[in-house]
Amino acid sequence: MCNPVNKPSWKLLERLGFRREGCLIKNVYFTTDAAGNPVWADTYIYAILATEWSSEGQENPAPLCRY
Repeated sequence: MCNPVNKPSWKLLERLGFRREGCLIKNVYFTTDAAGNPVWADTYIYAILATEWSSEGQENPAPLCRY
């Protein structure tokens, strides 16, 4: 999982071969505003299969989507 605002983090995941599988909208909060209301944040969900990880670095990496 990754905060979409943290671009270096999700760019690293993608460079390592992880696939973005979803985006959860306003699913978590860590702070509140001055009135005490939660400040909600989005989350990117990433995944990679063990077989994809072990083939990392090959010329033809696993496709991003198999549908």
